[in-house]
Amino acid sequence: MYLYLHYNEIGEEGAKSLSQLLEKNGTLLELNLCGNSIGDKGAQYLAQALEKNETLTKMDLGSNGISDEGAKHIAKCLQNNKVTHSSSHQLYDESLRYIIQALESMGLYINEISAETIEEIKEILKTNEKLTITW
Repeated sequence: MYLYLHYNEIGEEGAKSLSQLLEKNGTLLELNLCGNSIGDKGAQYLAQALEKNETLTKMDLGSNGISDEGAKHIAKCLQNNKVTHSSSHQLYDESLRYIIQALESMGLYINEISAETIEEIKEILKTNEKLTITW
């Protein structure tokens, strides 16, 4: 099952409600929440739910106003989860460092990444042979 809710402005409360569904759902494979203004608190709700979800393999959380704080929550849950691909727009250096180490593939479209972080990505790719990045 695939759930595409991109650009519906569900916000933090919508993310909270959706996270309750994700905890119990056993069929969802892909989730697209791009452009919903869930922010850091919404990211935290989703991360807590994803710690219990065993079926989700792909998600897009781009354009949601998620800062380093929210990215830390998402990265933590991804380390113990089956999500292997994530797209996130508007990530900054620190957020990217957290998330990229937990995935097998990641889309990095429309991000503000420094040359220093690009060098770090190159180093990560040297040791993480299963990670692929698309620009």
